[in-house]
Amino acid sequence: MKRSNLLLFAATLILCAGVIEVFSRILISTDRFKNASTTKYLNQRSIDKNPSVSNNQFQKQVPNPYILYRNNPNYLNPETLIKEYDSNGYRNPEYNSDKDCFKILALGGSTTNEDPYVTRSQSWTMVLNRLLNDNSKGNTCYQVFNAGLGWGTSAELLTEFLFNGIYIDPDLVIVHTGGNDGLALRQKEYKTDYSHIRARGNINSGLMYFLSSTTLGKNIHKLSQASATVKLALIFLMNIEGGVTTFTPAINGVFPLPPEESLDIVRSREPVAFKNNVTNIVRIAKSRNSRVLLVPFIQAPKDQLTSHRPSWRGQEETMIQSVKKHRDALKEISTDEMVNFYEFNKSSFKDEWFVDNCHLNEKGSNEKALQIYRYIKSSGLERK
Repeated sequence: MKRSNLLLFAATLILCAGVIEVFSRILISTDRFKNASTTKYLNQRSIDKNPSVSNNQFQKQVPNPYILYRNNPNYLNPETLIKEYDSNGYRNPEYNSDKDCFKILALGGSTTNEDPYVTRSQSWTMVLNRLLNDNSKGNTCYQVFNAGLGWGTSAELLTEFLFNGIYIDPDLVIVHTGGNDGLALRQKEYKTDYSHIRARGNINSGLMYFLSSTTLGKNIHKLSQASATVKLALIFLMNIEGGVTTFTPAINGVFPLPPEESLDIVRSREPVAFKNNVTNIVRIAKSRNSRVLLVPFIQAPKDQLTSHRPSWRGQEETMIQSVKKHRDALKEISTDEMVNFYEFNKSSFKDEWFVDNCHLNEKGSNEKALQIYRYIKSSGLERK
């Protein structure tokens, strides 16, 4: 081949590569790619070999070997770019550990975590924190830790408390739960370890493991920081593997069965795992001289339960009976274990305060905090 032809061929290749790179940059800048979890994963300057540690500030949750998943301590609110969690992965400020304050640990699901439904300062745990401190006597101070975990069942609450929560050494443990365990109750099969609804995610497996754990993979990841074409190719391959998933909340779906069958199963099945999980939380807390307050799940009126999710229509009665079963279980545990039980006065919650079937807006969250605060004060639970 003549020298002039070689130069022409090389110039053509460079031009084509340039055109592809420009096209890739335009494509990645679109909302579809820019906001995708795979793009945000690759945007990390470095990918930690340990999947439980994430440098991706927009990854809300991280996998965990024993708790399945946890809140990411490094998470930033994508709209405000404000750090949401403390070093524990709890949705509260980083408290001064040297202060001898009365510590309250709130365990629960998304109705305790409350992100993104209200800001951190508007969450019922932070309102409770302010109410206690604003009305404290003498030098008493309070620190309320929000260990709420989106989609969290009693299984995650138990393991979170056992592996992390106990080291806060709380004086009072509030367990606000009873909604997410319904996922386990209304499935065709039932396993006490909840393996019939939950599965680990794929972070740091396959291509993601290659990028974080091998020299070649790390270099390719570095190259993707400079080249949109390389990044686009990695996004394509990662999506083939299933994208970026921390965990699977419901393997077969939230409501895998027809309404009638789902309702029959919930009515006939006992929440054995829920009872044991919560009982163990209570017993561990008591063994460490912590007081316990059990607070059942609260949800919207029947006609609002599926208004935000048309695919759930017909399952309203199943949702009601599931919550009732878990409420009754909490009441039974409180009696058997001689711990406090508080049920919200639902008449104080306006229908319009519910954002969906169970999450509340700022006014609803404030009402939650007020009711819990009044019960804590009237029961003397705020004293050491």
